[in-house]
Amino acid sequence: MKINPNDWKPDGDNERTKRVLHEGRKILSPIAIGFKDSFEKNVLEVTYVVLEDLEEDSNDVGIIYSDKFYLTENATWKIGKFAASMGCETPFDPERMEDIISIVREGKVFKATFAEREYNEKTYMSIKYYNFAKASKVTGEQKEILTKALVSAQKMMDKRVEYGDVYHKIKFINSFDEQVQPHGDKNVGGVGENESNESWEELPF
Repeated sequence: MKINPNDWKPDGDNERTKRVLHEGRKILSPIAIGFKDSFEKNVLEVTYVVLEDLEEDSNDVGIIYSDKFYLTENATWKIGKFAASMGCETPFDPERMEDIISIVREGKVFKATFAEREYNEKTYMSIKYYNFAKASKVTGEQKEILTKALVSAQKMMDKRVEYGDVYHKIKFINSFDEQVQPHGDKNVGGVGENESNESWEELPF
């Protein structure tokens, strides 16, 4: 069998450059909530899209970022800071999907300050500060950003499952809409009758 690599050359228009987050303050809106296993621990994973970049020297609008919250007693401070930044003032169960959806729907956005950190001799971008940001009426441009980000997030989750991530529950959500995205309610990677491993067409983003 022979393969001609010329048959597989990418078209220039289809090449995509990976966008990288920069340090500084951003307005984020959660678009996906997932419960998964990581290193034998239960993890709440919240995925955001940058709706507004508050720094003059960067333009990270539209970039997607996933945040992990380990559901252990020693790590409750992080999910607590996230909830407070979304305006939550009542006790909640971080392992209950309905509670997290309620927090996201009420707050809609928060202000995150990103900073580089080193771990195992590698540099990562992570959220250093979670701060409250009052949600204003979403613009037409931001609606488009949210729509595209939801499609990209769905594809991203699908790829993660394909590569071995175990999600027990995922919800895709646009908190500026009236309803949680109906196609986003699914069980993946767990055990049960409702398991699915659906694929979505990825839109340019």
